[in-house]
Amino acid sequence: MECEAAAKSEMPNLTNISHLRDLAVADLKGCVAVGDLKALPINRLILFTTYLSRISDLEGVAQMYRYDLSIAVSELSRRFIDLKAFAPCLTMLKNYDGDSLVIEKCKVLIAKGEYNTAEHHLHVLLQSMVIRDPTDEIEARCLLAELLADHKNMLDEAIILLQKGRERIEKLTVRSESRLRIFLLLHQLAARQLTGIEEHMESRAFRMREDAIREWTRQRNIASQGAPTHAGRRIECELKCEREAVEAIKQKLVATAVDTVWAGLEALNSVYVDLSELHKSRSTVAELLSEPYLKQPQQPKQRNDSILRHVFPLIDVIFRFDDEKNVVKTFRMYVASGMVPAIWVHVVGHLMSHCFTKSILAPVIRSLCMPGDYSGDELIKWGPMERICIQADGLSAPKVLRTKGSDGKLYKLIWKNEDVRQDCLVEQLFSIVNSILNDDEDAAFLRTYKVVPLDSKCGIIEFCQGTTSLKQLLCGLDLQGGLHAEEEPQDEKAIKMRNVLKDAAKSPGNQASVMFQEACARFQPVFRHFFYRNYTTVREWTKMINNYRRSLAQWSIGMCEYVFCEC
Repeated sequence: MECEAAAKSEMPNLTNISHLRDLAVADLKGCVAVGDLKALPINRLILFTTYLSRISDLEGVAQMYRYDLSIAVSELSRRFIDLKAFAPCLTMLKNYDGDSLVIEKCKVLIAKGEYNTAEHHLHVLLQSMVIRDPTDEIEARCLLAELLADHKNMLDEAIILLQKGRERIEKLTVRSESRLRIFLLLHQLAARQLTGIEEHMESRAFRMREDAIREWTRQRNIASQGAPTHAGRRIECELKCEREAVEAIKQKLVATAVDTVWAGLEALNSVYVDLSELHKSRSTVAELLSEPYLKQPQQPKQRNDSILRHVFPLIDVIFRFDDEKNVVKTFRMYVASGMVPAIWVHVVGHLMSHCFTKSILAPVIRSLCMPGDYSGDELIKWGPMERICIQADGLSAPKVLRTKGSDGKLYKLIWKNEDVRQDCLVEQLFSIVNSILNDDEDAAFLRTYKVVPLDSKCGIIEFCQGTTSLKQLLCGLDLQGGLHAEEEPQDEKAIKMRNVLKDAAKSPGNQASVMFQEACARFQPVFRHFFYRNYTTVREWTKMINNYRRSLAQWSIGMCEYVFCEC
């Protein structure tokens, strides 16, 4: 009674909300609209939810009030999530039953970070098969799919879950909003999967697999000219396995492209089928996609944004896979229905309406300078590269190039004929480590370098000026000089010891360990002589030793972070 009295005194007259009548006489005619609840302050929303909870417990109360209570509790739960008030929100949801409120509880758990608990509740809800409202089932599937894709890295399972939901939609009668929700999400996840497959096909691992197929094909052709051998059968099996793996990836790429196009067109079709109903409320697709945003109410604006956000990526996928028969077949099916022309005309109209207005569709971050406003005199320009280059060690045989800058200094660049995008990410990680560990001390600074990927197969790396590699310092460029030849001339040459270690790597474990210990006895450490030569006082020597230890520790921390991120 105290809550009811507080609600009555707090909200005596709500003339601006048509569905929420004067609570003093409890005259709630019609269903409560979600938009009305969003307009309420949180204190009034709490009072209104309490009031509905009291009257819904009375005998003989219409089902309408219980439905209104579910809507009010859901909106209040969203308010609590925004405030990060997870504990009181979960306590409130324990007092109510219903599939929609179980879904709201899972949303709270996801926002709180308890992904495993939320996943368990959603699986139980979907497997119970007692969901009375198809809208709740679609929302549960979409929520679980988002959880699997965003927090569990299980994109394939999320797409399969939504595809099963699509099959359920064909057997049920659902609202257009629910259809739009599941098909938009399916389109977004399929597009994400498509991007991942394309990135994998551009990776070094996939290219190495294709190179292996070409090499095994060549070896098989040579082996087929003679008598059948065990090596020939092995090559045939390896070639078959790799070809099947590559073909499976390519087939998955096409199938994902078809799913992306189909889900996107089906989402648009959900709007197109409901066009007559939207026209009655003056929220037609033509209005949504042609009029400026600010002239639309809040809900049509959100729907407009969601449609436009996936229409243009959908066009990109269609054009990129226009030579695939299944993609073209799917697109033609919707063109024949009249849906695609109706939507496309309004999309073009939307763009044209912004092209001929003073306001731009997407404002730029910074404006371009006018000719003559910016001087490039301070930029260092490179001249032609020297004709002679140095080939460094490495699997891709990187080339060290030299050029003369406009400032008169010589600059070195490293050209690598491999994918250097991973190197670029590593240097970005080290830059972050610098910002975290740098305490205004020179020793706490990791000297990074620039990496410029030109494409997926080559790139340019900055050569740190004034430095020398450990290999050149210890062994010389030819592996026969350096500190080893100067300080320990009786030791074996580095080029010979490298061959010894290669043989040890091919030997069994125990024998390899013995060979490694023998190699260490024949090749003494000499790095300490670098510090003896360059730092003659005790203070300098101690300082540089400590700097080396600290920087080595920081490089190790950065590499460990990179390995953990990869795992």
